[in-house]
Amino acid sequence: MDCTYTDFTQLYTTPFSLTSLFAVRQKWQNGVLFRRDSPRKSTGLIYLHRCNGQYTAADGTAFDAQPGSVVCLPAGSCYSVYNHDCAEEQDDAFLVEFNLHNAGKLLTFSDAPFLLDGSYGHRVAALLCEATNAFEAAVRSPVAVYAAVYTILSVLGKAAHGEENRRFRGILPAVRRLEQNDGGSVEELAAACGMSSGGFRRLFREYLGKSPVEYRTELRLARAQDMLENSDATLEYIAETLGYESAAYFCRVFKKNCHMTPTAYRIMRRA
Repeated sequence: MDCTYTDFTQLYTTPFSLTSLFAVRQKWQNGVLFRRDSPRKSTGLIYLHRCNGQYTAADGTAFDAQPGSVVCLPAGSCYSVYNHDCAEEQDDAFLVEFNLHNAGKLLTFSDAPFLLDGSYGHRVAALLCEATNAFEAAVRSPVAVYAAVYTILSVLGKAAHGEENRRFRGILPAVRRLEQNDGGSVEELAAACGMSSGGFRRLFREYLGKSPVEYRTELRLARAQDMLENSDATLEYIAETLGYESAAYFCRVFKKNCHMTPTAYRIMRRA
């Protein structure tokens, strides 16, 4: 496969076009080995929700991607991945695929999969979920999908220059607390980061493209979707588990953001 190699540092300053965009939420099963013996035709970025994946490149080098990891699957690469120790018998992975072109040439980053740095992986993971949800929405928004992917590439480019890591390392304690469903108030999150509430809000929005409250809602709804699809838990139990004051309030938030009721979502995903 004829590809031109680049890296995230060059990508940040190189004109490119983005084509063949596709996004999907995959179901990973424990103990499954997937082999890609022919070169990938596009670059993929995949976020492992609560899955473990052991990736092995064509030359035999291997690494283990743990839950919460983001893996780059470059165009032209061949590899295998073994799914193991997933939190559930089946669990979600969010995959976004695309092609990058410069002067008519297909760009790629490597001839083998690699892990993205965890210091900025949180933001990329959130954007991958955002792009996938926009792509799979009942009314698809191409602008929202492309915007999320362009933002991902910008984040990776800035991080390669060191800019992203320096500026945003301070809010990572809050991001981790939110991801563990142990967020507290915005004031408490700001205090955990040693920042004022106003400065924390500004930096958080710049880092993740949304407010702390919006990010918490997004994480809660992702967990709610998982519980609705993969368990028979009642709406009352889901609401209580996720920290909502009542099932009725949970249902209002879910419908506002997902454009359908939790019950309708459960029926649709199990059909």
